[in-house]
Amino acid sequence: MFDMAKEIEQEYARRRERCAAEEARREAEAFAACPELKALIESRLDLVLGGVAQMLQGAGSRQDLLGQMAEKNRQIAERLGALGHPADWLDPIYECPDCRDTGYTGEPLKRECACRQAIKARLKAREIGLTDGEASFERFDEKVFPNEPRVENGIATSQRKQMIIIRRLLEDWCARYPEVRRRNLLLRGKSGLGKTYLLSCVARRLSERGVSCLLVSAFQLVEAARRAIFQASPEDWNTLLDVPVLLLDDLGTEPVYQNITLEYLYQLIDTRQRAGLATFYSTNFTEEELRTHYNERIASRLLDVRSVDVIPFEGVDVRQCRLEV
Repeated sequence: MFDMAKEIEQEYARRRERCAAEEARREAEAFAACPELKALIESRLDLVLGGVAQMLQGAGSRQDLLGQMAEKNRQIAERLGALGHPADWLDPIYECPDCRDTGYTGEPLKRECACRQAIKARLKAREIGLTDGEASFERFDEKVFPNEPRVENGIATSQRKQMIIIRRLLEDWCARYPEVRRRNLLLRGKSGLGKTYLLSCVARRLSERGVSCLLVSAFQLVEAARRAIFQASPEDWNTLLDVPVLLLDDLGTEPVYQNITLEYLYQLIDTRQRAGLATFYSTNFTEEELRTHYNERIASRLLDVRSVDVIPFEGVDVRQCRLEV
């Protein structure tokens, strides 16, 4: 099972290892070029340890120690400068100077550093099915869609305008969740119209809001069902049943196994609808093809206007029109 806390600590351990390796490389380079530097740094350490011990015994003053330290630092900086390095070249290295690669800042009250929050966001994105560089509403580029006007239902529009409307609709859904009009949405249209991209945008935005969600393909859903049956490993399947927001991509491309695919897909849809959980579906099928491909129990729940908003995607394959824009 995914352990975020453990993953975060491993990330910081890797950071500290990288920094330690770079510190060792710099030391080896500097000491080889100027052997006196090593002696100066060791004497500075001895000075600190000895000065603290003397102060504890009442035999030295803090002011004297600071003066001697300043002189050692000046000598070290002078030699480093002669080698073409800044004065802090041999200081400890941190990938995040704010928290010193601990993940927390503040004294005495600790708080999460921005770098730790960024790691959590990245891991959360990976956990729900996204990776770095994936789609987001911010990266949504309407210019990849044709803007030629066409008339639909007596209204002049274009594929670009329709996609802008759909993008805003889904962004608004994410902002309003859980107080949304419909908790189930069916994104329907042929391949290459941006359905998967927008599902990824939804998953990322919800994750950024701290909403527990999961983006999976229809193939992954069936594989989770098979593991539950044949390997007595129902954890993944139970997660699909229980996650507050499930985004199911490419419905209709899943392999059909007798007594598994349709039965488990129905269980998923029915269980989640009865529990009031939110589910997004994307499919290349038309409504008629959904009714033909699946049994009536599944199709009727996917197309139930009382609980599902159907969002049609129309136009030409975006992968082709990218070349035209």
